[in-house]
Amino acid sequence: MKATATWKGGYETRLDDGRGHEVTVDLERDEGGRDAGTSSLELLVLSLAGCITTIFALVARRRRIPFDAMSVTLEAHRPRGARTLTAVDGAFTLTTTAGAEDVETALGITMRTCPVGVLFEQAGVPVHVSTRVQSPAAASRPVAPAAVPAGRPSHGHAHGGHHGSLVGRAWSREEAIAALESPERRRSQDPERLWDRLALAKGATVVEVGAGTGFFALPAARRVGENGRVYATDLSEELVSLLRERAGTERLPQLVAVHNTLERIPLDSASADLVLLANVLHDVPEATVSEAVRLLKPDGRLVNIDWKPEDTPGGPPTQVRLTPEEATRRLEAHGLRAVERFEFGPWHYGILFRVEAHP
Repeated sequence: MKATATWKGGYETRLDDGRGHEVTVDLERDEGGRDAGTSSLELLVLSLAGCITTIFALVARRRRIPFDAMSVTLEAHRPRGARTLTAVDGAFTLTTTAGAEDVETALGITMRTCPVGVLFEQAGVPVHVSTRVQSPAAASRPVAPAAVPAGRPSHGHAHGGHHGSLVGRAWSREEAIAALESPERRRSQDPERLWDRLALAKGATVVEVGAGTGFFALPAARRVGENGRVYATDLSEELVSLLRERAGTERLPQLVAVHNTLERIPLDSASADLVLLANVLHDVPEATVSEAVRLLKPDGRLVNIDWKPEDTPGGPPTQVRLTPEEATRRLEAHGLRAVERFEFGPWHYGILFRVEAHP
């Protein structure tokens, strides 16, 4: 592969691949350019999108997945002051008669083998692409906006450590591990740092609502020791099964995996020294919040960790996020009192609550 860049004046450059194809790159007018072509960073994201469709077409051919239409829409994040891109989110849409599971498997192979995507990965820029599969018949019909029940936002897959829509599609354990245990999440939401801050002691009883793969619960179980308990609850029976396996593999009998519903967490009232809600408050109904509060001892603590309501790498759409003030109002309506607010990494905040004492 070859590339020749020839400056044309200002910020405009003509690129030539030596095979007769040319591309012009330039800056937008408000950045001093003439807007004669895409910017270099935009060209990079365009290349990623094109790589995904090209590699998927090859994978689909090998796996005999027919399709009538395919599209990829990517949104690259570059926070103010950042030197380059920090994350890329996107959506992959395929019109096909194949099943969703087959398409997601093929897309997974695509994302692991797309050479441009590999470059993003090696540069530490996470790429998260959700999947939408539609039948040819459905694609030919006008699409009406989907109704979303109040208190139940629907926003697809989880990215960058977001637990995903708790009331939406069930995750496979592979999807959950990929999303919830990425190196980027460990850097930005270090569970050890959280438990240090909360001074989690041996013998304590902890409940995590929406524990996922055990990202926070497993380190907590090591901290409380054999005389403590960590109840890791989740809506997904598959993830509860995974948590049970991990408790056995890592010899942590104090870690107890619990399957809950949105309306019921099957644990005793006033049994928890600490309840953790990590990246889930914006996604659960009031019944779940009420259940979480019910579990607290009279002197217990509840900790809410959630995404800041601003543009961040990954995470849920900003329109469904709760500001710290909104989270505080919502939890205080259930008889809690906010006693501390703190920063938890670059993209999250934390709020510590206690049970409101009544005279």
